[in-house]
Amino acid sequence: MDETETDLVNKRVNPNLIKRQEEIVTRLLESEKALRQQEEDNQRKSETAKPQPKTPPAAFEQYVKEKQRQTELLRTVPPSFAPFYKREADNYFRKTGGK
Repeated sequence: MDETETDLVNKRVNPNLIKRQEEIVTRLLESEKALRQQEEDNQRKSETAKPQPKTPPAAFEQYVKEKQRQTELLRTVPPSFAPFYKREADNYFRKTGGK
């Protein structure tokens, strides 16, 4: 490399200099190609997630049904309740949205 530099500075162009220059260019191109391939290999490839069905577990569905059944039982407040308790039950259902 130093010899090539000296020849270029002194303007001594000969077949040896041209051959060395070609070898240097070839090595640089090979190095560049190797680096590019190395970068490609290290890249991670991504895939878009596939949509998953959103079904709640059976135990949760059973819980919701049981809660609705209990709410309906509470909603049918017997008339023998005192007005205070009837109001409290109504307030509770209003606050919870009747769910």
